[in-house]
Amino acid sequence: MPIHSENPRSGQRRERQEDLSERGRQLLRVAAMLGLAFRISDVAHLLQETAATLSPVVDEALRNGVLRDQGECLVFSDPATRRRVLEQTPSAVVHALRSDIDRMLGGGAGPPVVVTPTLGEILRDYAPEKAPAVVRGLALRKGPAAAEAVVAELLGSGGSQPVDAEIGCVAAHVLLWSGRPGEARDLAGRVLKAGAARPAVLDQARAAQLLAQHVQSGPQAAKHPPSALDDRCRSAKAAETAAKIVRADLCWNDGKLSDGLRLACEAAEEASGTPSAWLLLPWLSDIDKLVAVGHSDAAGSALRRAMRTIEADMFHAHAGLFETKHAHMLLRDGQLAAAAERASTAITLCREAGASLVAARALAALAGIALRQGDLQSASGYIAEYRAAQEASAALPSPQYDWIELRLIAERDGPREALRQLRGRLRGVTDSAAVFAEEPGAAAFLVRLSLAGGDRGLAEQAGARADQLAAAHPQFPVLTTTAAHARGLLDGSRTQLARAAIDHQDTWAAACAAMDLESLPPVDGPGPPIAAEPSRAGRAPWSKLTERETAVAQLAAEGLTNQQIATRIRVSPHTVNYHLRGVFRKLNVRSRVELARQVH
Repeated sequence: MPIHSENPRSGQRRERQEDLSERGRQLLRVAAMLGLAFRISDVAHLLQETAATLSPVVDEALRNGVLRDQGECLVFSDPATRRRVLEQTPSAVVHALRSDIDRMLGGGAGPPVVVTPTLGEILRDYAPEKAPAVVRGLALRKGPAAAEAVVAELLGSGGSQPVDAEIGCVAAHVLLWSGRPGEARDLAGRVLKAGAARPAVLDQARAAQLLAQHVQSGPQAAKHPPSALDDRCRSAKAAETAAKIVRADLCWNDGKLSDGLRLACEAAEEASGTPSAWLLLPWLSDIDKLVAVGHSDAAGSALRRAMRTIEADMFHAHAGLFETKHAHMLLRDGQLAAAAERASTAITLCREAGASLVAARALAALAGIALRQGDLQSASGYIAEYRAAQEASAALPSPQYDWIELRLIAERDGPREALRQLRGRLRGVTDSAAVFAEEPGAAAFLVRLSLAGGDRGLAEQAGARADQLAAAHPQFPVLTTTAAHARGLLDGSRTQLARAAIDHQDTWAAACAAMDLESLPPVDGPGPPIAAEPSRAGRAPWSKLTERETAVAQLAAEGLTNQQIATRIRVSPHTVNYHLRGVFRKLNVRSRVELARQVH
């Protein structure tokens, strides 16, 4: 049995056709011989009636929805209905009607309405075995929107079971990519239930089902243990890779960052060498996770590799997603104008392709950029757009959505309202480890917000969460910096905050740490260098140094050149030289060697 025989719309149209009167069915039989579209006058001529006497029959067909009015002609509402009428018409009647039509045309009645067959009809009638490849090509080169119309025609057709299954599999991925995960999951399930397709098709159907469930589950995904996915994916390449993608996100959200990163990188490696790469690319999260743990060079290499794959294999419809990832990397580096340009390009590409699932991430990037620029109105607009996509399950899973809205509320409505929302609908920010891992300034922000709102307990929880992640992953120094920033706020530690201001790779987090340091009340005694508390009182007059001089002194003592220091603290080499002269004078040292002895 073909997997699409359960299509309820097809069944409804068949029932409507059977509900017609005998004259109504006769009208359809003659009309079907004329084409998908036809003139009433031509049908009347063949039936030896007038348009007036046919009017009640035409009204009946229109009410039943079998036909629809299209200006000067009538059109079959569904090509499948016309095919069924022709299939049910005896061959002798078909032959006689063709003769009548030829005589009608020869007698000067005028040509019938010509309707150019659609791509779906051509594939269905003349090359059904090529249909899956054509749909896949449309989806990749022009996007899911271009493929959906063809998919709709093919899904309602008959045909051999393997072809139907393969079309169904491709269609499931197209629907998922266009932001309709529920329909994608159901269609993939029907392909799997039929079970008559080639193993490779069933493999890709399992992949679609897993990914669709992952998108739909959203914040609830962490409640499902990763091992629950294993049994369904044995000996299935695409499905196994899809399961790794899902498990990577589950581990990541649960704070198992090493496992999450490993699985994400394995999935990316596997996807690049499989025919299923086209359907797995939108789900790869290795770039996001590499950026989060501070492996920016590896993330850049992965991004360039993905873009080369897109160009080489002409997967143009995926370009919007990777423009979005590039925008997030630029945003983290503080290149706001370049990030905004990339994110805007991504949204344009996604909308042109109909890749609704990806557009929400690009909107989140633009919202984050607007927040950093102080444009709360634009940020609010972008947030409203991606929230609408989320409500329709048309958004890639991400902790960014709640995190960015929380920052907007804190800025616009104050800490108490932000805390109220954090305890309610935005609790995903603290429920998952993802925000703490992906946003270097998040833990400190939550501490700062909680203290300002009078909730010391919540501030301690945020600091403890950052400490736990850092302790569990000493191989990721970026997490140590994140924890130092949060702990510095909680304990009022100038040393911790100064260290965070220098070591943060994210420009926004570094700027926040610097402002947090400046906001601490001045100390009466000697201030500590950044590297460590002095072992003896009076070791050096550190209190004479400014915060910027302290930072420069620490980096110079560690052996960095002026250019390297300038890059780290985002000033010019000339400014670094100026600060160093002040450090040497105030500490009474004459070289970097002496400075290193003072610090260490």
